[in-house]
Amino acid sequence: QDKIVNQLSTKVAVLQQEVRDKEQVIQRTTELLETANENKHTLEIQLEQKHRQTVKLDTAYKQTSQEVIKGNEIIMKLQSDIKGLKSKLKLRNMVTTQQEKLLH
Repeated sequence: QDKIVNQLSTKVAVLQQEVRDKEQVIQRTTELLETANENKHTLEIQLEQKHRQTVKLDTAYKQTSQEVIKGNEIIMKLQSDIKGLKSKLKLRNMVTTQQEKLLH
């Protein structure tokens, strides 16, 4: 009977150690899960911040593009105006030259 008691005591000790080992595994797994959840939360916050930053930059880009387009339109109009003024000046110079020739 002592032999059976010893065998059973040994089995109980082994099973208790297995339970402690498994509890440690559960504790480590729980800690890892908590860390993973914290990391996920942090990444979600960072993602939202990056999304807002992207929207802001996209808006600024579109606004800048519109300003560049307006600037280019103004430049084209001014170039056209200059061309017209040069033509008028050339014509006036021709008229003035002709008038001077007639006066002399």
